[in-house]
Amino acid sequence: MGKHWNVDQGLEWVVRYDILAVLTKSNIMPSDLETHSVKNIFQAVKDAFGVDPAIDCIYDKNTRQHILSQIKLCFDPSLKLVDCDGIIGFGTHQLGTCPPKGITYPATVRNGDKTYRYPKKLAVAHTRAWDEANSRCNSWICRALVYVYVLTWMTL
Repeated sequence: MGKHWNVDQGLEWVVRYDILAVLTKSNIMPSDLETHSVKNIFQAVKDAFGVDPAIDCIYDKNTRQHILSQIKLCFDPSLKLVDCDGIIGFGTHQLGTCPPKGITYPATVRNGDKTYRYPKKLAVAHTRAWDEANSRCNSWICRALVYVYVLTWMTL
């Protein structure tokens, strides 16, 4: 494929590497009350994609919570999915910046004066649609419709 990719490749990855669906399938859903272990989050992603992710958290001083910030998938120069072990600067097996336990995957996010909420039932519905799209989508028209669907979810 080379070092360059296009929008189609990016949209395909959004569908293929849907972290929300992967976590929901492992019963790790957005919640302002429940916490999770980095081991369970790591294993859910590894089981889905077959590679080790890097998982980052931020610490909120006001709420005293470690909040799931990013789940990173790593690619080699040919854009093949690879383990994130040995990320430059860390040198050893690296899961990211999260503590072992007590990680919040928030359902409510505030940005200035706006509050966004992502209820569990929406995560479950999203995951069901993702499963259906991935199991039956082989034609270009099907993939195009999935891309439209994904773009709609991204703008919610």
